[in-house]
Amino acid sequence: MLEEKLSYSAARLMKVWPKRFPTLAIAEKYERNPEKLANYVYANRIGNGPESSGDGYRFRGRGLIQLTGRSNYESASKALGIDLLNHPDQLTEPAVAAMSAAWFWASHGLNELADDRTGDNDLEDFTTITKIINGGTVGLQERFKLFKAAETALIA
Repeated sequence: MLEEKLSYSAARLMKVWPKRFPTLAIAEKYERNPEKLANYVYANRIGNGPESSGDGYRFRGRGLIQLTGRSNYESASKALGIDLLNHPDQLTEPAVAAMSAAWFWASHGLNELADDRTGDNDLEDFTTITKIINGGTVGLQERFKLFKAAETALIA
C-alpha cells in the first residue's frame, strides 16, 4: 500500500488516536471520511497548517514508509530533487516511494538502530524505530512478530 487510506470505523479511530477520539460521539464524526480525518488528526503538526488548510489530507502518508506531513514532504523534496509539495502523488510511484523511504531511513539514523547487535533487547530497538517512523506504537507487537519471522526466513 503506497497511500494511507484513513477509512476507519469509529471504534478503530478510538484505538489508533485515543487522545483525539476519547468518545464514540467524537469518533463518529470522522468515521469513513479520509479527507476530514486527515485534516483533523494532522492539523498543526509535522509542518501542516490548520485543519482548514487541507494540508493533513494533501500530505497524508504516502510511499513505502508512509511519509506524512508538509515538513517531511519538504525535506524529502530537497533531498531527492523532486517537487513533492506541489506534486505529492509522486510518492505513490514505485521509484519515488522507494527513494523517499531510503531517504527517511538514512536521514533519521535508523540503520544504526537496526544494525545494533550489542546483545540488548531487539524489541527495544524495534520500538524506537517504530516510534520514529509511526510516531507511536500502535500495531507494534504484530509488526515485531512479522519482523522476527522475516529475520528467521532470511537467516535460514
